[in-house]
Amino acid sequence: MTKPRHLIAILSLCLSLLPAQGAAAQYIVANSTIEQTVISRQDIRSMYLNQKPKWSTGLRVKLAIIDQGKDRDNFLRTFIGKNSARFDRHWKRQLFTGKGIPPETFANQEALLNYVRTTPGAIGYVDSETPPETVVILQIID
Repeated sequence: MTKPRHLIAILSLCLSLLPAQGAAAQYIVANSTIEQTVISRQDIRSMYLNQKPKWSTGLRVKLAIIDQGKDRDNFLRTFIGKNSARFDRHWKRQLFTGKGIPPETFANQEALLNYVRTTPGAIGYVDSETPPETVVILQIID
């Protein structure tokens, strides 16, 4: 391959890794019983790995996650630092040892949002072009 072709190939690869224009944003959402408006990435990770099973108010955290697909993979990679298989293995160990209740899984975002909206202590995520209005959107801080 000549140098210009190498450059074109490298540029094409780099551009393919950038998010698509108009791509949906990912929101961390919670039930309205949650008395906070911000959450750290570490708290999200700790909650989803069962290291922080309660909110600061003492209310039990109830986790919600999409069953499969790119939204789930994106959330797990971005906030939990695990792929889907490693996350599932983690929760199988938690369940087997009696240390926790795995996240509720949902086939789609609408079902997840409904669960979060109606379940005290619930937290989840959605990918959306516009923020959902029926739940609390937590601002993510590092």
